[in-house]
Parts: sequence; structure tokens; C-alpha cells
Amino acid sequence: MTKFVLSGFVSFALISGFAAGLTGCSLPEPSRLNTKRVEVHERFYSGRFETVHFNAGLAGDVAHQYDRFGDGPIYVSVTYDPAVRQNDALSAGQELSRISSLLYKKGVRGVEGAILPVRESGARSEVLVEYRQYTAHKPSGCGTMPGLEGEATDMFEAGSYDYGCSIETQISRQIRRPKDLLGDSAMDPAIGARTANIYEGYKTGTPNEQLEGEQASD
Repeated sequence: MTKFVLSGFVSFALISGFAAGLTGCSLPEPSRLNTKRVEVHERFYSGRFETVHFNAGLAGDVAHQYDRFGDGPIYVSVTYDPAVRQNDALSAGQELSRISSLLYKKGVRGVEGAILPVRESGARSEVLVEYRQYTAHKPSGCGTMPGLEGEATDMFEAGSYDYGCSIETQISRQIRRPKDLLGDSAMDPAIGARTANIYEGYKTGTPNEQLEGEQASD
């Protein structure tokens, strides 16, 4: 039986040539790195509650959700049935005042209230709460890494995953006020410059002017 033993030099030369051949034949592969960021979606929120059950606890829940996701005025309407004495416009107005007061105590400002006639609603009165809402979401087309949330994994799913999507997904779930991601376009652009001017004298070493005492009366 004949055996062929390659020397170390010959083996290295063959392996190097083979690797060089693979490098020359490799095809460019698209990047699997996610470059998209958390998205902020805007919609008009609308909630319905039974007036009789709208208490301080429910007002606190509404106030908490509005503080996190709401923006602008919050519209509160109380329905009534003009044909029912126990649920007429007068009682609806009283309920609207009560509910507005509860929301105010929970920190909600800018309530715009109204009473809304709904015929054939009987003695049942409802509270309608509406406001503009902003929510944070993972980037479009992004998903979590296969297996991260108990999902089944295979080589095909892992191959289609864009790295970094899971991070953006987790970040979107932890943002308290999504609207803050949009910035504040209403801010006066000169405010920053005026603030910087306060420190200008300190940076240049210019001494402050002598302060004069206050005189309350002659």
C-alpha cells in the first residue's frame, strides 16, 4: 500500500491557493444589519365608559394613559336621552361637571366637555373620551430574533432576520412618552442662544457687574 504524506510547506501552499480561489469567486451579499429606528404612530383615540361607573379610579386610569400617549385637548362627552327624565340634559350636564372635576384632580388640563343627545338610549348614559394619541412601535418589517420570545427557530428564519431589530423592538416597548421622540417644533429657536449667552461671560472671564441692593421703601 502506498501512502502520500504532504510536507507542511506543500500543505500550506495548497490551502492558501484554495482559499484564494474561494475569495475570487465570492458573491456580494446584502447586509442583514437593521438601520431603521423606532416608529411613532399617530391616531385619534376614542374610549367609551358607562357614566355611572366613571369614578376616581377610572379617572386616574384615563389621566395616566393621556399623560403617556395623549396630546392636545381631551374631549369628554356625556350622552343622554331627551325622552327619558332620569337621563335628560340636566343630569348629563351634572355628570359632565363631576367627571371633568375628577379628571382635573388627576392632573388632566384642557378638557373640552359637551353633552350629546342619543335617542332611544334609555336610562343608560355613556362617557366618550377622545384625544390625539401617539404610540411607539418597532420599525416596519422588523421582528424579534427567532427564539428570543419562545418562537421556533430554524436556519431559514434566522437567515432572514435583520440584526438589531430586537433591540429596536425592546426600546419601543419602554418609551414612556412616544411623542417626545418627535421633538418640539414649537420651541422658539432663539431660546438656546439666549441660554448660551448667560455663560459667555463666564467662559471669557468677564467679571459680572456690581449688584445693587434692593430698597423696599423710602
